[in-house]
Amino acid sequence: MTTPIWNDKDLLIVRLWAEHARLLRALVGIDAPTLAAARPAGEWSLTELLTHLADYDQLFARAVSDALAGRLATTGIDYTPAHNAGVPGRAAEMTLDKTVAALDKSRTLLMTALMGARGEAWTQPHSYQARLGSSTSAARGTLRGWARERALHDAAHTRDLRRWRRTLGDAFNAGPKSILLAALRAARQEFTFTSWLVAQAERESRPVCGVWTLSDLYGHLADCDVYYLVKLGLMLGDRVQDVPWEDDFDAQNARWAEARRGQSFAQTSRDAVIQRERLIERLERAPDAALSYRYTEADSPYPTAYHCAWSALEHYLDHAAGLRRELGVPLPKALLSFSGPYT
Repeated sequence: MTTPIWNDKDLLIVRLWAEHARLLRALVGIDAPTLAAARPAGEWSLTELLTHLADYDQLFARAVSDALAGRLATTGIDYTPAHNAGVPGRAAEMTLDKTVAALDKSRTLLMTALMGARGEAWTQPHSYQARLGSSTSAARGTLRGWARERALHDAAHTRDLRRWRRTLGDAFNAGPKSILLAALRAARQEFTFTSWLVAQAERESRPVCGVWTLSDLYGHLADCDVYYLVKLGLMLGDRVQDVPWEDDFDAQNARWAEARRGQSFAQTSRDAVIQRERLIERLERAPDAALSYRYTEADSPYPTAYHCAWSALEHYLDHAAGLRRELGVPLPKALLSFSGPYT
């Protein structure tokens, strides 16, 4: 076993995606009317909270880009657009779906900007002017510091959402497709970047999930997504043939693993990427109403297509957390395990 290859930047990239995925997961299983009436963080509505999160991701995406380009001392950081007092006015013009899309885009912009940092740029201090309304003050910051602040900020609001969720009792309904899709995309990024913490030379040899290597684990994810996609298709009226299934889940996993014996990491990881993308694309085409339609046939263990996709979401979240735990990744304890109705 080799020395861990990850560094502080790698860990914060993983943490940012993991925190983002957990935040979105906290909104899965809650119906649209309940979300519309929610005040999960003080007086703010959910749309206002998500607008607030998107504002700050966009703000720091721009700051990181300016810092890396050497122009932050000139452009500064203007906190005014992202200031909390202006959130309700901006959110009033947004639907929940549009707000989720804005948050998705802003997080991608932030992560893309952070990934552009090389070497000492990650910890290099930058002097700039911080503007808030009519006042300006001198400030200093680093990409590492801004990334850590974003992760802590996400975690704090996830705790807000979980506290509020507990007041709803056992929330197990079909909710908006936009939130589910955003959570699926974030969980895919979380798992992908977590998997990069495994040294390339160990991806087909080091056990990371019981006896499974990372190559085996990717094959498992691909096979399960084939299953999810078939079940989803059956519930959405696609002309698909049901998949053979063992009553014993461990026996089913063993059968799949045996069928993939000898496959390379390149093949299993490629299969996993393809199958998860197919799943997401099928969900994108499905009307919200179809996802929430109650399915009563015996060929699916899920009450709705939404719940099937929910299970697929938690599958990635659970394995990402388990992989970090197995690798001994030094991240907060809350990110080293996951539990939900489908884990």
